[in-house]
Amino acid sequence: MPLLSLVLPEVGKPDRTEDPKVTTALVAIQTVINAGIGAWTTITLGAKVEAGSLQLPAARVEGNSAVARLRGRPQVKAGEELKAGETLGTISAGLRPPSIVEATGVVSSGASLRVIIAATGVITLGAAMAAEVHVTLDSLTYNLN
Repeated sequence: MPLLSLVLPEVGKPDRTEDPKVTTALVAIQTVINAGIGAWTTITLGAKVEAGSLQLPAARVEGNSAVARLRGRPQVKAGEELKAGETLGTISAGLRPPSIVEATGVVSSGASLRVIIAATGVITLGAAMAAEVHVTLDSLTYNLN
């Protein structure tokens, strides 16, 4: 991560010569904060799964490309059942973990289940999910290195 370097205004100086220093400092802070945050990339959903409500299921890199973050609430399509081990979705290359990741996800009933992300980017669940039930991926993170 780049080091933050600021030229700060002199406090109490009675003229506007210091104003550009404030603007420059704020831009520098924004640049450092936003460094390494990528655009959201949609997760390709499995055959029995749809996007659900709220945000589309997606992933992005953060922390200077050291971490991936997921979002969204994919749900099982009406009339379907997603069995344990079947594909919930697939994360694009560049956002996949270097090895298997297991995390806890919360389903719409309030229960929790294992969310498993393989190094291939395939997301599966540790238990079956019934029709129209969703799993929350929001803020699920893992290291990329």
